[in-house]
Amino acid sequence: KITVSSVGMARYFAEDGWKDITIAFPVNVRQIGEIKEVTQKVNLGLLVLDADTIETLGENITLPVTLWIKIDVGTHRTGIASEDTKTINAIVEKIKLYPQLHFEGFLAHAGHSYQGRSVAEVQQIYDQSLAIMMDLKSQYKSQFPTIKISLGDTPGSSMVRIFGPVDELRP
Repeated sequence: KITVSSVGMARYFAEDGWKDITIAFPVNVRQIGEIKEVTQKVNLGLLVLDADTIETLGENITLPVTLWIKIDVGTHRTGIASEDTKTINAIVEKIKLYPQLHFEGFLAHAGHSYQGRSVAEVQQIYDQSLAIMMDLKSQYKSQFPTIKISLGDTPGSSMVRIFGPVDELRP
């Protein structure tokens, strides 16, 4: 598996033989043609922020795609607030309408960890982010027994010593 930052980068790694790629930036529906091409070559994971994007994906993508809901754990740059269950529920319900779209879980980038000035501060940010994600996971676990959480940022991945019950870690 690999996580990349763009559709172009996903295409590059797909051409080099990688088979399981997640694009760690929210879907840009204007790239639907390029996304569709990449799905022909790899197991593709995408980040979503709204139900309208799900509709676009569902109407244009025919092969299976894994979807992650991007959660804001404190950076306040992108992602859905964890308490915004109305938006999260709307996305989940829309995903259910398209059998080729699979809800994998929640993904977050704790970008505010870059502000940490010590290992202890980075660990605290990581722990707070993980707690937010674990709470979300517990809210949806009965509906989606295999739901996962994916958490990642470079300071957290390189400085944290105890990662806890995270399913996927991305530096």
